[in-house]
Amino acid sequence: MEAYKGDTLVSIYRAMEIFSQHPEQVIILKPTGIICGLSGRRAGLQRRLIDERRTRDFATYCRDLLAARSGDASLQAQVLSHGQVAMAHMDQMLASLSR
Repeated sequence: MEAYKGDTLVSIYRAMEIFSQHPEQVIILKPTGIICGLSGRRAGLQRRLIDERRTRDFATYCRDLLAARSGDASLQAQVLSHGQVAMAHMDQMLASLSR
């Protein structure tokens, strides 16, 4: 989420540049709320932390980022939308901390 902060179309490209060159080496973890709810034995914990669908789809995300960076207006709009959602979530988290 932090990669979307600031000028979204600049910051996300910069933040994902190296990852996009090697998407097959990236593992996406499940969201914190889900991870906190996991229970069970230590055996297999590492496997249960991994979000298999998002990990599998990461290469497509990287290709879409590259297309957005190259000028695809539709994909740029999607990136900006993700940025707005991420910033709203971050603002909500910060507001809950100040209560």
